[in-house]
Amino acid sequence: MPLRYVVTSEGRTGAELRGARAKHELLATGPSARIGALLPHLTTTTVATSDGRPLEVKVSFALATWLVVSALTFADEVAPLQVYMYLIGAERLGTALDVVLSSLTTFAPVVPSVLRRAIVSKAEVLRSGNPNPFKVTAACLLLVGGADDDDDCSGLDPPLSTPAVSPAWASLTVFADLLNSDKMAPALAELGLAWGSRFFATQRGVGGCFDVVAGILSKTFTTDELSLLSACSAAGKNEQYCETIVLLLPSPLQLATYSPTEIAARMHLLRSLNRSVSASGGASVGVYDMHTTIPHFSFLALAVGTDLAAPVAMGLVLELVRVALKQTKAELTLLTIASACQVYEYLQPRLEMMHAEHVPPGDRVAFSLREVSARREHEATARGGSGSSDGSLSHGGLSGGGGNGGMGYASMHVPKLLDLLSDPTFIAVCAEIITNLDALVGLAARSSSSSLTAVPALPSSTTLCAASSTPCATSR
Repeated sequence: MPLRYVVTSEGRTGAELRGARAKHELLATGPSARIGALLPHLTTTTVATSDGRPLEVKVSFALATWLVVSALTFADEVAPLQVYMYLIGAERLGTALDVVLSSLTTFAPVVPSVLRRAIVSKAEVLRSGNPNPFKVTAACLLLVGGADDDDDCSGLDPPLSTPAVSPAWASLTVFADLLNSDKMAPALAELGLAWGSRFFATQRGVGGCFDVVAGILSKTFTTDELSLLSACSAAGKNEQYCETIVLLLPSPLQLATYSPTEIAARMHLLRSLNRSVSASGGASVGVYDMHTTIPHFSFLALAVGTDLAAPVAMGLVLELVRVALKQTKAELTLLTIASACQVYEYLQPRLEMMHAEHVPPGDRVAFSLREVSARREHEATARGGSGSSDGSLSHGGLSGGGGNGGMGYASMHVPKLLDLLSDPTFIAVCAEIITNLDALVGLAARSSSSSLTAVPALPSSTTLCAASSTPCATSR
């Protein structure tokens, strides 16, 4: 079994078994154990090979759910079931995780947000060929609430109290209320972290997980809207809150982070909802998003990284975006960042070398800005324009004449030529050729020194061509 509970049943069932398992820590094996290499700081490898490859890894139930739930689809039989009564069991989470991780080719440590994005993206491809590993059926669910479970809890020694769900409307929420057109519930990832542990009724009562998240959701409503909601029935409130959840969540994958504590997850949910209803839109990137967003863009990971304080990193990213897009007032959004990274993409090999040499982030960013500026000047010159660095086409460039041929054949290849000239492999090859030529020239000089006693001077009216040693007349 790819994921199994660390605490085995040993004949226990229902509420008694849930009590023994507490937070339901999981043990990953097989391909799923690769999560130990991918997220070493959030997991614990208990068994590994001699070369350090994880074989058994402890994973929290919350982390496994957050990583996988957005890749799952829900069967029709699950749609009418009440959300508070069920959790997706380890078996379904593990099967989906096994299929995805066995298809990934890289296992270097990554941040959780990057891994989750890879899992969701890969699962979308794999589901088209084999949807079964990703389908949640009634048999996949873990019962944690309802009348039968309340009776089970009351029969324990000592008995557990079973308060009603608060707010009342949360007891009416069914999975169908949170499903999108693809029968998926991506909002459950962020909601699940913010809800926190909800294995028992005492965690779902007044002041519990649903109450706190309902209070966060209410921040998205205006005062007038809250007045209307207060007059609604429980069914009406459930309808409006669920509609808000589906409308505003999930956050873009590049902005969603794993929060290991309930308070951190609730702060993240509040910020995500505030961003969604802001004038900047749900794809805007703020200071709290910096360390989550940067690793999703390979250029930013190399140029800026996540070692700097978030405000400092944000300032560097903003400067890079504005220079790349030639917009002095450009805002930080996922779109502007992605567009800017395409401009700097050709610099990544050089930045990899600088990163390996531990060049400070500020110097790496300054290098990137200088290189882009110089490149634009070269491209403008090749077009026969005025040479301005903003990349605009001057009247002279469009007219075609002049020594550079306007927008002629050669200028079409300038960007590719500049990419080639800045490529580290090309630079290394050139350096090797120069070194070899220097060695050959030195050898030839030493071998001929015994026979050549003097070199006759050239007439003053001649000079040497740059490409050969043939005398060229300077005047006719």
